[in-house]
Amino acid sequence: MSGYLTWPWRKAAAVVRAWQEWGPDQPDEIWSSLHLAASPGGTPAVSVAAFSLGTYGELQNAVDRLADRVGSPASNVSLRRRTYDEAMEMYAGCSSFSTDARCHLPGSSPGRSPEGALGRETYAARSDFFDRSIGSAGVSALLDRLASVRGGTGSITLTALGGAVNRVSPTATAFVHRRSRMLAQYLVSWRPGKDGAAARSWLDSAHRAMRPYASGAAYQNYADPDLTDWRKAYYGDAAPRLASLKHQYDPDRVFTYPQAL
Repeated sequence: MSGYLTWPWRKAAAVVRAWQEWGPDQPDEIWSSLHLAASPGGTPAVSVAAFSLGTYGELQNAVDRLADRVGSPASNVSLRRRTYDEAMEMYAGCSSFSTDARCHLPGSSPGRSPEGALGRETYAARSDFFDRSIGSAGVSALLDRLASVRGGTGSITLTALGGAVNRVSPTATAFVHRRSRMLAQYLVSWRPGKDGAAARSWLDSAHRAMRPYASGAAYQNYADPDLTDWRKAYYGDAAPRLASLKHQYDPDRVFTYPQAL
């Protein structure tokens, strides 16, 4: 099951406040994300994507409770029964393609397809984790950043954690962020070949504006070359153990990059 809900931008603060209290507290069967996006000169957009392994009725009731928290029904609601593959293709932006093979870059090398119809994107991203809901000042800072996007298309996506994710010990796996409530990804994209300085400047300003409200941790799968103290931010207390395993299985550092343990 999947659902997409949108509200007019004037409701964005209410949606952020409501979603962050709703999303991480849903039963294990339901996961969601909140998406904020804007382009220079355009009206920002706010939407929620929700997915459920339960019934249609359960997801319907859940999104109805979200709308009640917002205090306003969504301006557009789409709830549909979809297979897992269909739901993931839609979330990845591939639902318009006739075949899975078209949802790849063109080519014959691994990860590509001769039928691929995707083009490369030019973008930069940063991330934060939040151990608690963001207060009014933080929500205002978040929305102010979206309203001042420059240099490209900017977005901030909040992903719900909680549930089964948080019932695992932080040092049991390489993903140490098991006590966090939300993950944020800040992303800006610009046209290939264009100067991305203004876009990167906006990205840095968005990340900097939210730092007072975040935990200081960062998501290792959203690699950030400008991140300082990346070892602690990515891996926390698990870093020594992971470094030992790296040395054990890759003593010659065949697999390496600037932020490799």
